Amino acid sequence: MDQINAFLETVVLELGAYQLRVLNLIGFVTVLLGTIWVRWLVDRALRRSTWFRKLSLEDDRRKGIRRLLRRVILGLGALLAVTTLGFELGALLERRLFSLPEKNEVKVINVVTAVVIVVAARLGVWYFHRLFVESGAKTRIALDQGRRQAVYQIFKYIVYVVAIFLILNSLHINLNWLIASSAALFVGVGLALQHVFDDLVSGIIILFEGTMEVGDMVYIHSLKLEGKVMEIRLRTTIVESLDSVSVIVPNSKITSTDVVNWNFNDRETRFHVGVGVAYGSDLDKVRRALIRAANSHGLVLKTPEPRVRFTEFGDSSLNFELLFWTNHTYAYEDIKSDLRFKIEAEFRRADIRIPFPQRDLHLRSDFRSEAPAAEASSAEDGGLT
Repeated sequence: MDQINAFLETVVLELGAYQLRVLNLIGFVTVLLGTIWVRWLVDRALRRSTWFRKLSLEDDRRKGIRRLLRRVILGLGALLAVTTLGFELGALLERRLFSLPEKNEVKVINVVTAVVIVVAARLGVWYFHRLFVESGAKTRIALDQGRRQAVYQIFKYIVYVVAIFLILNSLHINLNWLIASSAALFVGVGLALQHVFDDLVSGIIILFEGTMEVGDMVYIHSLKLEGKVMEIRLRTTIVESLDSVSVIVPNSKITSTDVVNWNFNDRETRFHVGVGVAYGSDLDKVRRALIRAANSHGLVLKTPEPRVRFTEFGDSSLNFELLFWTNHTYAYEDIKSDLRFKIEAEFRRADIRIPFPQRDLHLRSDFRSEAPAAEASSAEDGGLT
């Protein structure tokens, strides 16, 4: 037994007053192996847990929670393993790393505090996103997806700014000295970012004014851009054009120009398709054919009902408009194209003719007799001169 104790107390490494013994190494390895075993047990329990699978979380979120728990267990295990090496934790945390101006010292405890602040900020932002944005639609929060995303973005920026100030304070960095030494830099950055600030303020106005929301069909006059609003951020708005191209528009461009929002009052939007029929056509038959064409399309709403409007007596045709409503405004061009195909088929079945432009020319009967007389008169006038 004495030999075992003597072996365990054998000094392997000696640095000044610090001595690393065999017992410390065995404890270190034991704690590491135990940490790995505990991490495996916890991960296995979560994977097999019924209540964990029943949580209303996506697979990526579940994997993220398991990954976070594994890292926490490893971190605690590493901290415990360090203590088995004979280090005094208090002395280790108070160890000076480097010095800053004005005799400020940065110790290990300051760096650890900064890391804890970063982790806490990230976790707080993640949990707020999950609670407010992802689960907001299932709660009584009377905000649409775009506004919830805006509140989340503002909350995230505030949390990160506060975290930065706390980190600087934990590292004993004098903010007054930092601001004074960087005043000229801040002025230049402010001038360079004035357009960014305009976009940020415009984004807040768009999000909380409610004149434009995600999913709305809009037309931005200054950009001649027509498309669907896919996402509203603090600085930019993403609009998907009719060609399925995502256009990133600075928010100041939207607030400084006229914007047509087809879904501002309601999700149902009215469109029209024009068509002309030949003079002499049965107008009641034309009306019925147009209504049949509209009702046969799956994306045309039955309520409000499609309507037919007699617009004018044209030069070559009687002109009508088919008015229809749809809540698929993004596909309105495709719907109008489909309706034109259906109208042509209905007119062909009903023997309704779509005319083409034509002109009637009337020749005067005395044109030939007047032409020689005019030439003779012109010749006589020329001889007199």
